[in-house]
Amino acid sequence: MKKFVSVLLLAVMCMMMLASCGAKKEDEPETYKIGFIGPLTGATSMYGNAVMNGAAMYFEEVNKNGGINGRQVEFIALDSEGDKAKAKNAYERLATVDEVCAIIGPVLTGETEVVAQAAASDGLPLVTASATGDNLSSYGDALFRTCFKDSFQGVKLADYAKDVLGMSKVAVLYANNDAYSTGLYEAFRDECAKIGLDIVATESYATGDSDYKAQLTNIANAAPEAVFFPYYYAECYDAATQAKDLGLTVPFLGGDGFSALLSYEGADMSIIEGFVYSDHFSSEAGNAEVNAFAKAYNDKYGYAALGFSFLAYDAAMIVADAIDKCDSDDWDAIRTQMKKTDMDCLTGHYVFDAENNPIKQAAMIVIKDGEGVFDRMF
Repeated sequence: MKKFVSVLLLAVMCMMMLASCGAKKEDEPETYKIGFIGPLTGATSMYGNAVMNGAAMYFEEVNKNGGINGRQVEFIALDSEGDKAKAKNAYERLATVDEVCAIIGPVLTGETEVVAQAAASDGLPLVTASATGDNLSSYGDALFRTCFKDSFQGVKLADYAKDVLGMSKVAVLYANNDAYSTGLYEAFRDECAKIGLDIVATESYATGDSDYKAQLTNIANAAPEAVFFPYYYAECYDAATQAKDLGLTVPFLGGDGFSALLSYEGADMSIIEGFVYSDHFSSEAGNAEVNAFAKAYNDKYGYAALGFSFLAYDAAMIVADAIDKCDSDDWDAIRTQMKKTDMDCLTGHYVFDAENNPIKQAAMIVIKDGEGVFDRMF
């Protein structure tokens, strides 16, 4: 009898073990929740939507192919409106209410500053495709980037102006109370000093200002060959329009904030003819897979993908790969796995440096006849 009971118990235990292996654990979530923070409305919404859309396209592909380890991805996008306080509130909701395992974003440097500090304290992994401020790397190890940082852009733009465009003197007009603008300006200024590119005038303004005539008059009097304007596309267009009214017709140079100039509704393309900007990627530098994504994006959303869209797709790919490999939604496990990233993505091969920044080149774009023409990776 005892032998029969033992055999029976053993059989029951085996059946329970088999059942538990084939069934979902009761406390296991149905999905992997991944968040997004960025401006989906407001003046900088073009950037936010570009990032959100790129990431969403990758997660849609993942879900169509069965998800990650059998679990679907639930992508939860929150609108920051480009406001730091709203971005922080969005982070708190995603971290504590939605209980996401990673976040794509934030999008702008300013909003990323406050979110990155909170994430560093909590350990929640972030991957931004667009926040380029150098100082972001100082807020712990929770923030990763698929974009380059401002100092890289500033250096590349100075080198390109001198080595490729053959310029010897430039002027600068920057926003003195904006982290993105000042970061680009400082890197550009320092590189100019190193390579002997003369900055003949330096002018500044506060964000929110829309009248640049006084500063542009001083710049025009200095007769530069170009104006370095490290800020966003709407302000660039306004400043360029005022510059031409004053007879200052030299091209403007800028960073990735210029990338939406060609999509600026109602813009006169002749105003920005000859402008040059650095971007994180150009589809013209890519392969068949890149071209397929560009076409799919345009077909889905009705307009062309920005460079940030490609980088957001890569950010989503890197997050999904880390989750797959560590087979967990634990923040520490995902963050640790992301540090080991060594993989091909849409825009190239990714490995991260000690500060979680990718090592890469910039795509140099020249606006010609109303189009952004890829010149070279530089």
